[in-house]
Amino acid sequence: MPIVLRLAILALIAMAGVGASPPRPQGPMVLAAASLGGSWLALAWAAGPRQRLLALLLGPWLALVLLVQGGLFSDRSPSLRLALAPAAVQAQLRSQPIEAAAASPLSGEDHATLILLALATPRTPTQLLDPAAVAAGQRVWIRRTDLGSRPWHLLLQDSALQGWVLAERLPQPGPGPGPERPDAAAGLAP
Repeated sequence: MPIVLRLAILALIAMAGVGASPPRPQGPMVLAAASLGGSWLALAWAAGPRQRLLALLLGPWLALVLLVQGGLFSDRSPSLRLALAPAAVQAQLRSQPIEAAAASPLSGEDHATLILLALATPRTPTQLLDPAAVAAGQRVWIRRTDLGSRPWHLLLQDSALQGWVLAERLPQPGPGPGPERPDAAAGLAP
């Protein structure tokens, strides 16, 4: 059995995600395996070196494209993707522009998570704001530790977001008694 065939079989078994927590789509994996198998079968009927080269290159290329487009090869955070997939969350993300805010420089992991969040947002954030500079009514991806003492309404929080939340800045309460913030009773905003 050729070494390439052995490696392809091992890669497909490894990518099958046996015991993986988030479900993986099986369609792209089946198509990728079929394209690899088809290209190897085409080798048997290839008449000349040009057809053999085409069969050797086309099958793996098509398999790689299918796996990448299906999210099986490059899905860095399936749990984050699943946390942002529900229709209610997508409606929140589409309702108005969302920026990003951070009080201090981002670490490598925080920066990677923010990039994934920005890519999952229909309108990609254009700037990284200081949390103190966020205007009332503006929505931002912000680390929970950066919320500070100003009032925030948390729109989305999930353990899959790795410490980041989608929050909207509430107006500063004026002097004197006023209506209580809706998130204060739930203990969401600091």
